[in-house]
Amino acid sequence: MIINHSILKNAYKCNKQIMEYLVFKCNLPVLSYSENTYYFTDNSELKEHLKHMPLNLKLMSVFVR
Repeated sequence: MIINHSILKNAYKCNKQIMEYLVFKCNLPVLSYSENTYYFTDNSELKEHLKHMPLNLKLMSVFVR
């Protein structure tokens, strides 16, 4: 895990609820975190899981960013 999240370029940021979905349902590793913001590698696997994410989390991701 990367401690200094400010060095991350092109990382996907999300809140705790979306992080729980990505980690526990999709088995994606967390790159870094800071308080209530979590960072993931922005790759094709993440994009595929985000496409199939439940509607309530998709709506939340629009307003949280």
